[in-house]
Amino acid sequence: MNEVDLSKLPTEFRGVAWNDHWEFEMPCVVYWPKKYRRFKSEGNTGGIEYAVEDICEDIILGSPADDGGLAHECKWRGWGSRFGRRKDAWHVTIQVRWFIEDGELAFEQVSRKEKFGGRP
Repeated sequence: MNEVDLSKLPTEFRGVAWNDHWEFEMPCVVYWPKKYRRFKSEGNTGGIEYAVEDICEDIILGSPADDGGLAHECKWRGWGSRFGRRKDAWHVTIQVRWFIEDGELAFEQVSRKEKFGGRP
């Protein structure tokens, strides 16, 4: 494994989910850190956790950052990019801890805060 500077890896992710009047799912977006923005469509705010897991797994694998189709969804649906300012939405902040286990980079979620109406 290549040497990894754990201090340079993201430890906080912010996401938002809101009712866009879809029949079964809702849009979930990780919007911070900006480099790791990602879209996921799920039935609840768990989609934000799934997106964070995907981002962390991509970091472990050394995969380039992928927005999960966010740019396309924003253009197609006319969404603005200021997701942190949505008021009628569930805002989630997830903290992760990075560590080396058996010579491999790994992560675990250490906290999750959720608030309706504004950032937690």
